[in-house]
Amino acid sequence: AEFWDTQSNTSQGREANFAGIQTWDNYIPERSRLFSGISKIRSEGFFLITGLDYDGRYIVDFLVRRDGSSLFGPDDRWHTYYRVSSAYRMAQEIWWPFDPINEFKLRASIGTAGNRPLFAAQYETFHMSAGVATKRTLGNRELKPEFATEWEAGLEVGLWDRVMLELVYANTVVEDQLMFVPLPAYFGFTHQWRNAGTLESKSYEASLRAFLMQTRDISWSMNFNFSSTDMTITEMHVPAYKWGPNLQNADVFYNREGETFGVFYGDKWMTSLNQLPAWVPRDQFDINDDGYVVWVGPGNTWKDGILKKLWGEEVTFTHTFIDEFGVEQTVTRSFQWGMPNKYIDEDGNSFHRIGKALPDFSFAFGSNFRYKGFSAYVLFDAEIGHDVYNQTRQWPQRDDPVMVEQDQFGKPHWTKKPQPYYALLQNVSAVNSHFVESGSYLKLRELSLRYSFDRAQLRPVFGGWVNRLTLGVIGRNLITWTDYTGYDPEVGVHAGHPGPGIGWETGGPQQAQATIVRFDGFSYPNYRSFSAVIEVVF
Repeated sequence: AEFWDTQSNTSQGREANFAGIQTWDNYIPERSRLFSGISKIRSEGFFLITGLDYDGRYIVDFLVRRDGSSLFGPDDRWHTYYRVSSAYRMAQEIWWPFDPINEFKLRASIGTAGNRPLFAAQYETFHMSAGVATKRTLGNRELKPEFATEWEAGLEVGLWDRVMLELVYANTVVEDQLMFVPLPAYFGFTHQWRNAGTLESKSYEASLRAFLMQTRDISWSMNFNFSSTDMTITEMHVPAYKWGPNLQNADVFYNREGETFGVFYGDKWMTSLNQLPAWVPRDQFDINDDGYVVWVGPGNTWKDGILKKLWGEEVTFTHTFIDEFGVEQTVTRSFQWGMPNKYIDEDGNSFHRIGKALPDFSFAFGSNFRYKGFSAYVLFDAEIGHDVYNQTRQWPQRDDPVMVEQDQFGKPHWTKKPQPYYALLQNVSAVNSHFVESGSYLKLRELSLRYSFDRAQLRPVFGGWVNRLTLGVIGRNLITWTDYTGYDPEVGVHAGHPGPGIGWETGGPQQAQATIVRFDGFSYPNYRSFSAVIEVVF
């Protein structure tokens, strides 16, 4: 059984009347705030676990667990979970004919697990401001934990006691997924936690470990890891809704049945003439140096704006047709000279996929090398094939042309664009494809160099008092290779404090995963750090 009782009281004051006096009554009341919270959590669990091994070749493991928690809704306090795994080490059979292959293990497992709701999820919550309570979260007595079922199959192959290759496939289905669902206005509350969907993921992993050299004075080993994951919302028991990080105008994700999880949605600028309406004369359009479709008029190109004084001109195209009910309809579309245009499909939809947060794959490579007392370790890692929404680049363009891309100095005159061109692109009231950038990167994650002096080397200096002295330096996050224009492509926004009315109001627990929310919203980049190591063994 587990018990957590938490009580907190926090006071915050600004602008003291007298410097150096730290009493509460010294602060100006209008600049002071009080916070408090009380939580009590009760959990109980029972489990049975056993492992069976016959002759080192046939291995089976069982687990059954029964969990109860006050975090579950009052109508559904207890849940049961299990795990079964097995392995067969075929290379240990006496009939195994391949001597170089010293390990050949087939393994499979299936197991279940649960993700508990947040403390306040089952309760009605209110937001207090200036003594006034505002309804926020509608309670849910039937709230259950997420129920994840994962089955995994793997193969391990060992060669010459020096090389180990491991291949893994895993399929995970998360049912009763916890979602912070927006509610219609007639509920009186803005959101409710619900078990509202099913998320399925498929993962492929591979790892290779090798001992390339092993002698008394020299050792050299390396390892390589690869992984790729796809996630899909296979069921949704609530209407589709948008969500995003806890930032202004940042609802960039879209939860709906059949949707790939982690896909960016928003306004999309046309980049192909095929995206124009069929009834618009395409010979009057061109694609400029930013890759956008722009109207240029008959016989012109996108470079003619300044030469022919065309910036500011506008045209309207009209299309008349008979609809399915036999009624004549007229639609129009206006274009400004040289300006980007949003893609609107034949159904009038301007909300489109503009990027994705999950990488196609990721990998890491590490190596250890030792020569006598000297040792070195290096680690590279990479994520390839995902995007980052760069709001840090978008928002500074709101008021003044302070970004490099707006600087026209030194550009050929036929490529220069007026400020309204960039004002149209930056539009901070909505997310749009102009600020979706490739987030692929390769990093030198760590480099470590050490040298150890043994007892014989230290005897002339320390006598027999010191057995070993090691000096070393460690650098982390040293170099990044990327096309991303921000400070660091390895960016992700956490939703913030997971409490009532704060942070979690735009999407649910998936927001806490910075690997999903690839949103650059003025957060600090990862630090580059250097450390020195001195180790003395007596």
